[in-house]
Amino acid sequence: RGCEIGGASSCSYTDSNGDTFNSRSFRPRSSALGDIVHSSPYFVGAPNLAYPDSIEPSAPYSAFAISNKLRPGITYVGANDGMLHALNQNGVEVFAYIPASLFSTDAGTGLHYLSDPNYTHRYYVDLSPTVQDAYISLGGTTAWYSILVGGLRGGGKGLFAIDVTNPSALATNAAGKVLWEFTHNDLGYTFSDVQVGKMSNGEWAAVFGNGYNNDPNGDGRAKLFIIYLDGSNLGSPIVIDTGVGTLDATSKDCADPNSDCNGLGTPRLVDLNGDGTVDRIYAGDLHGNLWAFDVADRTSTASWRVAYSGSPLFKACSATPCTDSNRQPITVQPDVVLHPTQTAYSTRPNMLVYFGTGQYLTQSDNANTQAQSFYGVWDSNVGNLDRSALQAQTITTTSDAGLGKVRTISSNPVKYSSSKKGWLIDLPVSGERAVTNPTAFGSVAFFNTVIPTVAGSTMCSVGGSGWLMAVDLLTGGEPKFIPIDVNNDGVFDSTDQLSGASVVGTESTGVPAMSRFLSEKRVTADSTGAIDIDNIQSGPPEIPSRMSWSELEAP
Repeated sequence: RGCEIGGASSCSYTDSNGDTFNSRSFRPRSSALGDIVHSSPYFVGAPNLAYPDSIEPSAPYSAFAISNKLRPGITYVGANDGMLHALNQNGVEVFAYIPASLFSTDAGTGLHYLSDPNYTHRYYVDLSPTVQDAYISLGGTTAWYSILVGGLRGGGKGLFAIDVTNPSALATNAAGKVLWEFTHNDLGYTFSDVQVGKMSNGEWAAVFGNGYNNDPNGDGRAKLFIIYLDGSNLGSPIVIDTGVGTLDATSKDCADPNSDCNGLGTPRLVDLNGDGTVDRIYAGDLHGNLWAFDVADRTSTASWRVAYSGSPLFKACSATPCTDSNRQPITVQPDVVLHPTQTAYSTRPNMLVYFGTGQYLTQSDNANTQAQSFYGVWDSNVGNLDRSALQAQTITTTSDAGLGKVRTISSNPVKYSSSKKGWLIDLPVSGERAVTNPTAFGSVAFFNTVIPTVAGSTMCSVGGSGWLMAVDLLTGGEPKFIPIDVNNDGVFDSTDQLSGASVVGTESTGVPAMSRFLSEKRVTADSTGAIDIDNIQSGPPEIPSRMSWSELEAP
């Protein structure tokens, strides 16, 4: 590997048997660190999650946080050199982990392909790692631990878990801290970000969708996986099957026109009654289904199931009736808030679920011009909904001399009832799609859209533009206040309006990533390398309440 890193065209090296090989050609490389594309760095310092001590009464989380308050910070990130890297606060690598699933003796695959002179870019450890504190038993000791769960995303069909509680132990015995690796016939490329939560049966678990383009030995259906963090159910994972999707029995190939493979994206974990455990899970699939999973039963995991007798909560299609040709894939993680018309912490679902549609996973997706939408759907214990149950809002795009190219939106009222279950916004530009996670913040739903460049582009070129949107959380229409300081002068006034209507969308000159929010600032990176920092107003929440279980954990 030193030859490869050094960039030499040939070198001599000695293998583990003591045999020397001369003039072995390697691919010249300029850096020891591989490219980092989709994996976002995750910093872990002192424990600071918002767990109440009551979540594990016998072992208060606050005691764990206090005992580790001086824990040195480590940043974890996956790279396409096939490694999960751990870097200390000085940027020095503490350890690197190579998942076993990346090893292969086949030509043109595995880690050895990285040194091939004919190498073309390939993903390896490309999923963003997740680190959560959990109360589990490891090596016979039940205690609080900090657990990292990572995966391959487009690099393969596997996930892994590492105990990262003690950074000094990682530096001296990293291999001993690897808890498990997981793959499965029904697991596709692991695009689903892993969510961690305490399940209703008391087990702390990693929860994820099965991803896309599953194994040839799978069945092509969208499925939810639940793996206990201690690995105790690794051989018999909890798998909740939606039953939707097919794989041709002869070719065993998702690319076969006779196949109609499906896959489940990143789930959202929700605690309905405020007891600190997961009761409901929402996730979307490639066929446009928004699924609700009922996992509230405390006594039997066999009763954890797809809600609504196996039907989706909502079917996303660009028109009614829904058909295979007009379905809209859901590849984002939904966001949720409690609907304000019902009593908080009701045992029945009463959530507003937000998600956009569209796909941006392969090079061919660049040229897809199917109409896409953004939705706010009320889960009121009624499923099998479609767009006919929603109130439509309409976007208007205007080029203004002072404000630039901006968007306003209609303000149609949404009368929530037994027949009206939310709102929708059809995205007006051909090829426009919502493929980054939305954020329900205060009384505003924030979401970004992408409009890829089609002609001559590749997935690596990331050419295109997009829009940064901010609409009313309850109606999808114009908020009751000015949400965006369009001219960025620090004042929300008529200069941020167009003919008296608040601007709800501003154009991004590059493809925007998911926005982050720091107080009343919206921070958005784009494909040009620019970082936009906008003043925003989110307003008060419609009702004071916890959002989702997983958001409660976020540092």
